[in-house]
Amino acid sequence: MEKELNTNENEDRREEVVTERARIIGDAMRKDRKNARYTIREMADLLGLSATHLNRMENGYRLLDSIETLIRFCEILDVPIDTYLRLCGMTYKDSGTAVSKAFPAVKSQDQENAITAFAQTITSRILTADDLAQILDNVTAYADFCAGRNKKKESP
Repeated sequence: MEKELNTNENEDRREEVVTERARIIGDAMRKDRKNARYTIREMADLLGLSATHLNRMENGYRLLDSIETLIRFCEILDVPIDTYLRLCGMTYKDSGTAVSKAFPAVKSQDQENAITAFAQTITSRILTADDLAQILDNVTAYADFCAGRNKKKESP
């Protein structure tokens, strides 16, 4: 009898944790959905759920029931998935920055900073097509210069 009581206490505690976690996740989902200005019906349609189903998740009565739903939710709202994974009690180890993923040859923080600054500059809306062409010409010329200088260093 004592063992049954212990088991029931553990189950009750797990249920409390799940319920609390579901409420926290639901609150975050509702906040992010509203910040993105989606109605519950619009978001439910985009997720392929009923509005009732999504409402129950947002109110903590139902947990997120699939990773696909979580991924789609985060993609639609453009929110980082690791935020929700942490709320679910999971961790996500990123294997690097966007720059290091796009340019695996980048080995230093200085290189990464240069690429980031360059990307910010060329994606700003203040540059004209002529400005971008001039930048491209300068970068190409500089790359050629560096390649020549490196060849000289490698030669005996």
